[in-house]
Amino acid sequence: MAITTRARLDARADLMARLRAALRDRTTMTWGQGQRINWMPMAAEMGIVLVTITAAAKRGHKPKRGVVPVVLAYFGAPLQRYAGLFILHIQTRPEKP
Repeated sequence: MAITTRARLDARADLMARLRAALRDRTTMTWGQGQRINWMPMAAEMGIVLVTITAAAKRGHKPKRGVVPVVLAYFGAPLQRYAGLFILHIQTRPEKP
């Protein structure tokens, strides 16, 4: 069964609303591996790049002072642990050379 365009739009609107609420309320959502695999590409399609601290550092960024990860996402094998995800350019800033 194919997912309809309306369902895709609703899923994107729901994700955007959840991310906005987490930013506004300074709370952290928790995603399992399946949610992370589905929602990170969906966020990227909308221009929202979610990165770990390590990925941000590789891009020359670091988290802003006092920022809380917007998502705590599970990464399966080989890591098998949760890591905080930050929104690039909103919750991070470029490191000074």
